[in-house]
Amino acid sequence: MFSELMSQRKYSRYFLILSYILSLAIAAVIYYTGGTNSIYADLMYIPIATAASTGGKKHGAVHAAFSGMLIGPFIINSFHAAQEPAGWIWRMIIYISISLIIGMFHDCGKKHEEHITHMLTHDPVTQLKNIQALTKTDTALGDKTVAALSVKNHNEIVSVFGYDFAAKIVLKFSKILRDELKKYQNIELYRHGGMNFILVITHEDASENFRNLANEISEISKKIDSEPIVIDEIPIYVETLIGLSHVKNNESVLEGVRHSLTALEYANFSNIKYSIYDKTLDNRYNKIFKIAGSFRYALINNDIKIAFQNIYSSKTGRVHSAELLARWILKDGTRIYTDEFIPVIEKTKLMNELTRYMIDNAVEGIANNKFHSPVSINFSAIDFNDEVIDYLISKVNENNIKNGQLQIEISERVFTDEETAVYYLNKLNKNGIAIAIDDFRAVSTSYQYINGLHVSTVKIHKTLIEKIMCSENAKNSVKSIVNSCKSRNITTVAVGVESAEIADACIEIGVDYLQGYYFHKPAII
Repeated sequence: MFSELMSQRKYSRYFLILSYILSLAIAAVIYYTGGTNSIYADLMYIPIATAASTGGKKHGAVHAAFSGMLIGPFIINSFHAAQEPAGWIWRMIIYISISLIIGMFHDCGKKHEEHITHMLTHDPVTQLKNIQALTKTDTALGDKTVAALSVKNHNEIVSVFGYDFAAKIVLKFSKILRDELKKYQNIELYRHGGMNFILVITHEDASENFRNLANEISEISKKIDSEPIVIDEIPIYVETLIGLSHVKNNESVLEGVRHSLTALEYANFSNIKYSIYDKTLDNRYNKIFKIAGSFRYALINNDIKIAFQNIYSSKTGRVHSAELLARWILKDGTRIYTDEFIPVIEKTKLMNELTRYMIDNAVEGIANNKFHSPVSINFSAIDFNDEVIDYLISKVNENNIKNGQLQIEISERVFTDEETAVYYLNKLNKNGIAIAIDDFRAVSTSYQYINGLHVSTVKIHKTLIEKIMCSENAKNSVKSIVNSCKSRNITTVAVGVESAEIADACIEIGVDYLQGYYFHKPAII
């Protein structure tokens, strides 16, 4: 639609030029066919209407006056004599009046068109240009630095505070970002949905160093992160990530945007502050596409294996339960690691197929006493839909799985759409399926999720358990989680127990169950 509007403006100029040519041609026909008494004099309304309807009141009135002069004092009347001034002046007034009326409708339509164009090319919250506006200047004039900047915890902010509050944060954040970028004269700032922004900086000086500019943008990002955004007297800290790319003169700016988004994804995946695009990142994403394309075949071909890892009681030292894990092992023994393929398929419906596969194996294993129950399987945010949830409940009922024998593990990411997540979690709980919160940290939002939900288990984040011996803050965080869960009658599991010292520290604090390589490495069934 945007490109159509641009084409209309282009053709309006052609019609305006054409109207002047038509007026000259019609005036010549009138002159050589007997003057203003000729029927051809009425043809002058055509170019007048054309000019006013394509150029508006201003251009229409000028053209009407021009046309009135053409068949005014210099063209004879029906008596083959010069026209009286009153006659051709009145004709000119009529021409101008007609052009003003038609032009008024054109101008109203043009204002509406400009309003639509603005809506198409600008973000309604921040009034910044959007990516659609960037398509107008797809080719770079001069070297440019393109930066994709994203607030990492935007979804968490939305899930906790709601969309209206998040919109206020977006507006405030965009103002802060604009203020920080004022020192750059040749810069365009675009919003790319959510709390994602695109910065396009044209290099004023050929000697300007791209990497220095990248470091400057990174420092701006760190400065923004260091200070809270205060909304309704609530301080909110944000965590920004940046992906950068360099666009040379006459190269595609949109391709530079794609490169910067690729670098941004890599920064997010690698847990680093910013990343600069290079061609090796494209190779990585080619690998991602290959994974997505071959995963369904891997399921059919039995290349997706089921592994289990036992979880031990901190009091008795005996096996208490088990977690089922997916392992991708090719026929030649090559392994595709979980952190390679799970993030990829989580973005597609393939995740639902894997989850159903895990459900089948968990239910069959419980029914045949293959594992110590309860047996846990992981659920992704994309699994919270009627198809997967109803499939799980039907399998539990068909195989007479007792209450609490099957448990699903979820992370905070499932609460992006909190209302939907809570609805399905309550539905699962009513059907005897236990709920565990995985990757739990000692932050206020984490505690919010266990309040009001029938959570049976909290699995403490591996990064806290790993640091329990060397960080007092980590140790205190684990203590806080354990005490809070005990008060809610929720059991705790320490994830990532890799040594006897860590195990002893967890037992001393009061963690109920222990999971990690020290006790049991995942084993293929």
